[in-house]
Amino acid sequence: MTIEKLQEETAQAILEKIEIAHQTLLKGRATALEISLELGGLFSVLKPIVKMRGENFEDYVEREVPYITLRTIQNYMGIAAKVDPITYPTLKGIYFESIKWYGSSDDQIRELEEFLEELPDEDYGLIDIGEEISDVRLDGCPYDYGLRFTRKIEIEHKN
Repeated sequence: MTIEKLQEETAQAILEKIEIAHQTLLKGRATALEISLELGGLFSVLKPIVKMRGENFEDYVEREVPYITLRTIQNYMGIAAKVDPITYPTLKGIYFESIKWYGSSDDQIRELEEFLEELPDEDYGLIDIGEEISDVRLDGCPYDYGLRFTRKIEIEHKN
């Protein structure tokens, strides 16, 4: 078997898995986060194969996966890039610390925000605690995912 044939068969197998994952998402058989991570991983594996074949990835996915927009594919890949599948084999959430969400010029933050905007509220939970005492944002259904936040006062006792 030639390398070109192997690349084509691999690409076709990945495209089949993409279609299955997409249908699973549409039918509500898994959470959007789970499927998004799976799709992001699949597209991330597909991209170098397509490039090795001398094709433009964007043109390829627009032709082969017309039912998912290029922007959504990029969002899937951006989310998957932030998650280590070995560390999170059954991911239920992602924790970020010391990130300025609003007004950020970071492309990955914008991608994540755009991705969350596309999800139904019941498919994710987000708690964003800012620096100010009143700066708390709850999005999605955080309590359904076991997310809680507390504010507390501690008194240091000096002897």
